[in-house]
Amino acid sequence: MHPGQIFLFEGVQSLSSTGPAEVFDTANSMMDSQPRYAVRTATIDGAPVRTSSGLTVVPDSTGKDVADIGTLVVPGGDAPPSLEPSGITEIAAMAHRSERVASICTGAFVLARAGLLDGLSGVDPALVLGGRSTLPPTRPASENG
Repeated sequence: MHPGQIFLFEGVQSLSSTGPAEVFDTANSMMDSQPRYAVRTATIDGAPVRTSSGLTVVPDSTGKDVADIGTLVVPGGDAPPSLEPSGITEIAAMAHRSERVASICTGAFVLARAGLLDGLSGVDPALVLGGRSTLPPTRPASENG
């Protein structure tokens, strides 16, 4: 079974966190055999978080408690999400224990702050829409990745 981990934080957008969980669940329901994905949630301290829409979400664990991470998903929230340095450090540590890392929407800013996008190219939505780049200047940004 492939372990998926969705990292939650205060102000996370509920759609950015539940959407990936639904995708994994749909993939499981389409499998001919047993499910392939086991998705759980984590916060930095295991405490519930309030989403941007006011929902309270209770995580399954803390990030430190999760040893085996197949896919780490960092959802979006405020633009960009405002996490304490300890949250950024926790995401970086979880990413280094993961087979792959994905971000949803503004979750890419969290990955950038954790140094996980250094040297990689990507798409900055602001450039696509004709605005100025919103990624930190040390990260390459383009309109088409």
